[in-house]
Amino acid sequence: MAGSQGADWDEFARQNPDLLVWKDGILNRYYRETTLKSELARTVFVFPDKWC
Repeated sequence: MAGSQGADWDEFARQNPDLLVWKDGILNRYYRETTLKSELARTVFVFPDKWC
């Protein structure tokens, strides 16, 4: 039910905890650590480089 209209921030956070956890969060599921720490990834969008 993520993104439902009328949901406040607290409700959004309860429904989407993986988006708010940086260590071992959702980005680590799709990106290598070296990619996330790269200068390129800090300046432009980089496509995911891990396959689940």
